[in-house]
Order: sequence, then C-alpha cells, then structure tokens
Amino acid sequence: MSLNVRSSHLWPRPASLVCSTCALLAPIAVAQPEEYTDLGSRLTAQTLEVPILLDSGDDIKWFLVELPTVEADAGFVEVFTPVPFQCAATGCPGFMGYPSVAVFNALGAQLAHDTTRGDMGDIRMSWGLGDPRPPICMVVDEYGNLGCNSPLAGENGVLDRGWYWIAIGNEFFVRADGWTVLPSRPASDPARHTTLTIRVSPPEASFCDGDFNWDGNTDQDDVLYLANVLAGGENPTGRWADYNRDGNEDQDDLLALVHTIAGGGCP
Repeated sequence: MSLNVRSSHLWPRPASLVCSTCALLAPIAVAQPEEYTDLGSRLTAQTLEVPILLDSGDDIKWFLVELPTVEADAGFVEVFTPVPFQCAATGCPGFMGYPSVAVFNALGAQLAHDTTRGDMGDIRMSWGLGDPRPPICMVVDEYGNLGCNSPLAGENGVLDRGWYWIAIGNEFFVRADGWTVLPSRPASDPARHTTLTIRVSPPEASFCDGDFNWDGNTDQDDVLYLANVLAGGENPTGRWADYNRDGNEDQDDLLALVHTIAGGGCP
C-alpha cells in the first residue's frame, strides 16, 4: 500500500466537478485540512488497514479516499478500528484511550461521527448492505481481553461514489462549519497508536458469505441453520434468508448455499 501525504488545500476530485461546481467549492476549500494522507481511489473489493500514530493528545490525522456507490441491498463500505489506542512509548500503560472518527463528504458536511463507547474501544461505521456481517472482535484493554461489537449492517445509510475525508483523533468534537474538529485531550498526553480499517465491497462484488451461524466456518452447519430459519426458527445472527437475492425465502436459497459451500461461488 502506497500512501501519499499531502500538504495542500487542493484535493483530487472527478473532472466533472472541476468546472461545474468550482464557484461553489472555491470558498469552502480554505477550510480543508492542510496536511492529510491521500489513500487514493478505493472502488474495488478490498480491506485497507491504515496505521495511526497520534504524536500528542491533541493530534488529529486526516485521510482522503474515493469510495464507491453502495445501496441498502448491494455493496457496503465500513470504517472501524480493531483495537483501542495503545501507548506508543515504553514505560507507560498499554491502554491509552478510545479513538474518535468523523467522516465528511467533499463539501465538508459531516456524514458520521463515532466516539467509542464503554469497554469495547471500537469505532464502527457502516454504509450500504443491510445483511449483517459478522461482529468484529478485538483486544479491549491492556490485559489482552477480547470483546466483540455488534454486527455491521449499513447503519449509516447509503453512500454515493465520491471523495471523502476521514479524521481520527482521541475524543474530539466536530463543529458545524465543515472539516473542523476540536480535540478534547491535552497536547501533553503521550503518543498513541491504533489501526484504522476501511473495508470496501462494491455492488458488483456479490456478498455471499455462507457462514450463517458465524462460527468461522462455512459448512453443513450453515445449511442446517438456514433450513431452520426458512422453517420459521430463530435467526440469532439476523442474516437475510434470501441468500440468492431473488426476492423469495425458499428452497432455492438452500440450494444456492449448498452450491457455495461446494465451491461453486456466489449465486
């Protein structure tokens, strides 16, 4: 992965926007972050892991990325941190607090802002497909204890293709005037680190995870699970029973799942 750190008020944008909206963008551009990391265009299925190092308690890192269109029934984009902040120096406690992440569109409008809650220490944002993906499990404290968050299932709505700004820091506040975040931690706080993960699955990359029972395997137990759901049984994972996406929940979904498990790919 090649990351390009820029120091500029300018940012990449589709050619169609350069002239048609330049009058609108010009006054707003002054407020854009001067220093940021360009993650480039991420329009294909991928998981991008970005190392985060905050040099001080009030440090905020910015990223710019192009993301695809995702809808409620096709494709998804997810932004999350798999671990809380850890101390970046020796001789200090390993656990150093919770990340705060905000996502803005190209005009500086805030789309989502997640500050970690409770013991999980996780950031979780999800756009697009409402069929739940397995929960993310992570280390939740300095003792190595694991915890799992709730499933990701498009809670933040749909997303249009475009360039998006992502800010990550420690417990910051977002102002309403576009791109402005205010750190709430003192600069004297020690450096800390975590990983920002961006998972992209565009609509053309069919989501056909056969692990219906979320045990980490795709096998006969998942067929039994789906058969029970189709028969009116409980569905603890909340997965959509319409596995082949034909608008019906029936025997054809079981056959499609069997086909996937046998190595036949997505329906």
